[in-house]
Amino acid sequence: MNLRMDGGDVESFFRSMFTSAPVGVSLASFDGRFMQVNPTLCSMLGYTEDELNQLGLLAVTHPDDLASEMRLLDEMRESERSSYQVEKRCIRSDGSVLHTRLTVALARNATGDAIGGIGFLEDIEHEHRALRLLRDSESRFRSLVQNSSDAVLVVDDECVITYASASCETVLGWPAHELLGWWANDLFGLDGEQCLGPGTGDDVLSGTGQIQRLVTGQDGDQRWVEISVTDQRADPMVAGSVFNCRDVSDRVYAYETLLESQERYRTVVEAVHEVVFQADANGCWTFLNPAFEAHTGFKVADALGRNFLEIIHPDDRPANFQVIQAMRQGLLTEGQLEGRYQARDGSVGLFLGRVRVTRDAGRDVVGFAGVIRDVTQTKEHEIQLSNLSFRDPLTGLANRSLLLDRLEQTLARTRRASANLAVIHLGIDGFRRLNEQFGSIAGDTVLAGVAGRLGGVLRGSETVARVGGDEFAIVSEGVADLSAAHAVASRVATVLAEPFMLEGAERSITFCLGVVLEGPNGGRTSSELLRAAALALGRAKSRGRNEIELCEGETDTTGDGVGQDALAGEMVGALSGGDIVLHYQPSVDLVTRRVTGFEALIRWQHPTRGVLAPAVVMPIAEAADLDEMLAKWAIDRSLDDLESWQALSPTALSMTINLSARQLAMPSVLARVAEAMKRADSAPGRLIVDLTERAVVAEANTSREGLRRLRQVGVGLSLDDFGSGHSSLLFLRHLPISMVKVDPGFVTNIDSDERDRALVAAVVAMADGMGVVTVAEGVETEEQAVTLQRLGCREAQGYLFGRPTSAAEVERLLSEGR
Repeated sequence: MNLRMDGGDVESFFRSMFTSAPVGVSLASFDGRFMQVNPTLCSMLGYTEDELNQLGLLAVTHPDDLASEMRLLDEMRESERSSYQVEKRCIRSDGSVLHTRLTVALARNATGDAIGGIGFLEDIEHEHRALRLLRDSESRFRSLVQNSSDAVLVVDDECVITYASASCETVLGWPAHELLGWWANDLFGLDGEQCLGPGTGDDVLSGTGQIQRLVTGQDGDQRWVEISVTDQRADPMVAGSVFNCRDVSDRVYAYETLLESQERYRTVVEAVHEVVFQADANGCWTFLNPAFEAHTGFKVADALGRNFLEIIHPDDRPANFQVIQAMRQGLLTEGQLEGRYQARDGSVGLFLGRVRVTRDAGRDVVGFAGVIRDVTQTKEHEIQLSNLSFRDPLTGLANRSLLLDRLEQTLARTRRASANLAVIHLGIDGFRRLNEQFGSIAGDTVLAGVAGRLGGVLRGSETVARVGGDEFAIVSEGVADLSAAHAVASRVATVLAEPFMLEGAERSITFCLGVVLEGPNGGRTSSELLRAAALALGRAKSRGRNEIELCEGETDTTGDGVGQDALAGEMVGALSGGDIVLHYQPSVDLVTRRVTGFEALIRWQHPTRGVLAPAVVMPIAEAADLDEMLAKWAIDRSLDDLESWQALSPTALSMTINLSARQLAMPSVLARVAEAMKRADSAPGRLIVDLTERAVVAEANTSREGLRRLRQVGVGLSLDDFGSGHSSLLFLRHLPISMVKVDPGFVTNIDSDERDRALVAAVVAMADGMGVVTVAEGVETEEQAVTLQRLGCREAQGYLFGRPTSAAEVERLLSEGR
């Protein structure tokens, strides 16, 4: 169809198009004046038609775009171009910037002269905003990639690296620019067409794998790298697969170290003799090492899944179940299992174990783990040692240790009952010659015969013991006086006067007896009483054969109660006046014979009663509540003396003091110890507290708390007269003992009595195994010292090395290098 319009219609048509066009349309002169604008342009820029005509093109153009706009208009005026298109910024009436696209065509008048340009202005703000957002996104992505701790590579379909982030130098050991154009297989150490994956290259490039590779950096160092692949080949902005590379060397090496550690642990666990186990919350085995089968005979595979109680002796199950139940309920975090176990062959053994709870991430108990030791042989050795400690193997009688223990108990009973007791020490006359004449078997026969006769003649309240090679001791309680004690001794002498059969013939053997009477107010210990009886026996032997020596001395050293009260009243003045002093007895190293320390012994130099020993002084002090003051004085004085002597000795010296059970329970005494050590700047172990079994047993709870506090401030603890009480082994096990002192009774005949040597050797070995120093007491001869050294005893104390002496005399001896 042909549409024909006359001149007026054409003009009307174009004017209508100009007015209603959806884009801004304007006619502008070459100098930038608007000659005509349409409503759309006015709306776009926020001006009226008159305002735009008055402002002109240059006024609504952004200053930064003005120069290029004028240049293009000039080129059009000079006929250098007939049109142009630019993106430019316009300034709206409110001052805001509008991004636009301007298309300009040359405008001519009716005569054909160029008069300006007709422009078409499009609003492209949305396009510009989208482009800006895209650029911001690209910038953020690039920043993230460049600042990421992971190295990022982009690899094309040919496995060629087209992009590398800055982190490549840190992670891969190669600068980013060095990697561009590399074949990825070269970087990651692969051959052929593998292209990083065990399958085809496409498998990896499409993001289906995560792999680890050992990468060699530019400097030759190697590191393990974990590679994760994301397929971005469809994204034209990336056009490749993105490789996120992370250095996992520490993780790989840690894992290898863990594997090595687990292997070492497995090797150790399989090799140890103890049973290492794990169990679930119900107590069923989940892991057992081979030692379980070695001890019980049950195969590990058969035991797994079974409850641990099944192997425990029925009588011991309740106690062990209670331990596990307490741990399961959170009352304990670890516990001790002990008792008897039943092996597959029916035999019964003894076990001791430590067990701890295992928890999950929520801190709930999920099981148990621990170690169990077979202590059957250990217990048997303890029993043997106990028997050796308390019984004479030849006669079956109590030995010196058991006698001292029973004598201590008898002393306590008789003092409570205000009664007397007698100690009788009996020795065979000429026993050494008898052994030499008839042989040791005959001598043993005589000893056994004496034991049998004594057992038959003594009453139930009397105790008999063998205390030396040919010596016996009897304790008789409830004797009225010295005459009654003599009657007991005479009864013993009568039964022993009967001949003994030796080599088929009757032979008479004579005996001497020493008798000591102790009253209810006597202050002597069991050791002191036995020593007094031995001295009485010596005096009897000095007079001849078949002699009885009666000793009533020190039956009541202080007299009656009035005498004790008087002494108590004098004690404070004696302390301040210097009548109460400390004497010091040295202990020496048996190898070097150098002094290693001193024991402080309290002495009261009374003007009328003579020198009073600790056995007399301490009961008086306790009765008068002066023992606290006495303890503090002894602590201060002994440590002050020790510090003044240390400069004279080439080796470190220690000081041993004696504290009673009452004093161990006194907070002020314990505080004084800590203060004195701090003041003297004493090293741990230089101050040692001497304990007797009686002191610990008397007030077990309070004294043990005191011992714990002493150990906390560095005080050493010594167990005195070790072996003389039935609890010595228990104390060594449960108390923080650092030194044991072998009772003098085991030392007296150590150079001639095999049994005493065996006992001391056992004590030394046991102490060494527990890291405890052994000191032998009562060493009086060089032969005893040599024997003790040969048995491994480290230190000794006794008259051979020095009697208790004053502080001034100690200082003189040390200054002379003795």
